[in-house]
Order: sequence, then structure tokens, then C-alpha cells
Amino acid sequence: MSDFEDNPLHIGGPPRKLRKIQHRAQKFRKEWCSLPDFKDWLIPDENDIFKAKCSLCKSSMVAELSNIKNHGKGIKHKQIVTAGTVKQTSISNFVQTDKKFKLKTQIQRAKIKISAFI
Repeated sequence: MSDFEDNPLHIGGPPRKLRKIQHRAQKFRKEWCSLPDFKDWLIPDENDIFKAKCSLCKSSMVAELSNIKNHGKGIKHKQIVTAGTVKQTSISNFVQTDKKFKLKTQIQRAKIKISAFI
């Protein structure tokens, strides 16, 4: 027997196709920024009104409340929050500019030049 005959609820004709409901894009809402869970890190994405941005992780996400909540629960986000503020290392830590260091390098260069000359 066919599927139509096996189903007692089916009354003649081909089965109806179910319509797939399309997802409607959600715009970013300013009031989300004032919620206590999001106020420290959530900002709107300046390039897309349908996206939100995490100011700590520098990541962009679709502006849906469930996605924003899931980002807040994420491992990477939690690590950054527990670490405190994200600080970038200053370039002055890599470059020494004191006078003694300059004198030392000048002496070393002079020694190398003298040894190459001999």
C-alpha cells in the first residue's frame, strides 16, 4: 500500500507542503547596552545595524539576544573579563633609550670596527 492509504487522517489528494518560516533579522537595540549583564562590554557594530560588538573581545556577532547571551557565557569572553582590563604592551618596554645603553652600543660597534680593520 502507498503512504496515502496507510495514513487514516489523509483524505484524498497530494499532501500539503509545509511553509518554511523565514527568520527575520534583528536590529541592534540600544536598551541592551543598559542591561546589567551587557553594560560593560556590549556596543553596536558601526558597520552593520544587524550586528553587535563586544568591546572586550573585539568580536562582532549577529544582534540577537540569544547570540549575545551565549557570547557572554563563552570561554574566551569569560577569560578576558576575569583578567580585568585588556592592556596593550607599550613599545617603550621593548626599546631602551637611556644614555648608558646608547654608550654601550657605541663602544661595542667601535670594537667591532677596530677588530675588522686589523
